[in-house]
Amino acid sequence: MSIQHSSLFSFPSLVSIALTASGGLVLSACGGASSGISESGNAGASSAGASGSAGNGVIAGGGSSGATSNLGGSGGAGGAPNSGSCNQPTITTATPCNGQYPATSIVALRKAKAAGCFELSHVGLVARTDSPSEPRMYVQDAGGNDTSAILAKCTATATHACAPAVKAKIPLLFDTPTDGAQLSIRGYYQVGAVTGFEEFYVEDIIDECKTVPRPAPISLTVADLTRDARTPAKWFRRAMVNIPAQDPLVVYDFSPPEMLLGLPQCPDYAGFAMISRSAGSAVPAACAGNMNPPSVAAADPMEILVGRQFFNQFLFGADCACAGTTNLKIVKPTGAVVGSVLGYLILEQKKASTTAYQVFEPAADQAFPIK
Repeated sequence: MSIQHSSLFSFPSLVSIALTASGGLVLSACGGASSGISESGNAGASSAGASGSAGNGVIAGGGSSGATSNLGGSGGAGGAPNSGSCNQPTITTATPCNGQYPATSIVALRKAKAAGCFELSHVGLVARTDSPSEPRMYVQDAGGNDTSAILAKCTATATHACAPAVKAKIPLLFDTPTDGAQLSIRGYYQVGAVTGFEEFYVEDIIDECKTVPRPAPISLTVADLTRDARTPAKWFRRAMVNIPAQDPLVVYDFSPPEMLLGLPQCPDYAGFAMISRSAGSAVPAACAGNMNPPSVAAADPMEILVGRQFFNQFLFGADCACAGTTNLKIVKPTGAVVGSVLGYLILEQKKASTTAYQVFEPAADQAFPIK
């Protein structure tokens, strides 16, 4: 079984995160030279098409490179100048929505739960995932609270497809540890009547060449993150969770079926599972060479599925097929995490199924340090 919406990886060419710098070489919120800031603080690998190579925390790109940071950036390759115009649509040809995009806020859209074509007006960019083939953006109403964020996906294979010119805009959007681009995003809102699964398919992006403050993280509990919990008001928001030292999260399953991509080679899994130590679960089996161990039978519903959308920033994983071939850090069966962790809680759904499950997407290694 494979994840319905998970073209998250593009190996072996791993694209390092690159954001517009908040000082120094920055020219404007729309266009100009950009510098690379990595959320993870790790040395960034150069992206496909990027000039040169990167190392020692410097990210290669078409523009100027910058030092890394651990302050909380987002995914996507950057560095090339932005050739777009402020407040201008990218697409002038017909789209599946026929150019009809009623303007709405995210909170109004999600509360109405009516699928259709819309424009998410004047929203702020919070984070971008690392996939160069199918990038996703976490966006939120400026100053918004519960139910005010959503995940917007740029995919070339959907009915409401994202054109190459639109996709090319995403890595160039203004994005720093403190501020993100103000955008209007046009496309199709999908919502599941049975599962509650929500996603926004991008048809066009209008860069308003303004910035909005990056929202402070909200607080979630460990229970909020579990596979079968449902906290839709908190989905897609930048979130902090405190994991007590007396009850750490421990590695639970290298091979949760929900995270299986169904590929015979790297990458084969989009994540792994952890659980509170107090659940009393056995230490899981480890990799057998490049083979994942069997999934845990009758998995505990209190497990927490840990995703790798930010795979250049969050390097921990349990995809044995990738061991030694990428910068993936295979977790230890005895691995554990305590303290404050940072990431994004989402709902995923299996293909051709009404089975859905929550996934927590850590923002970076430092934001979810597994020891």
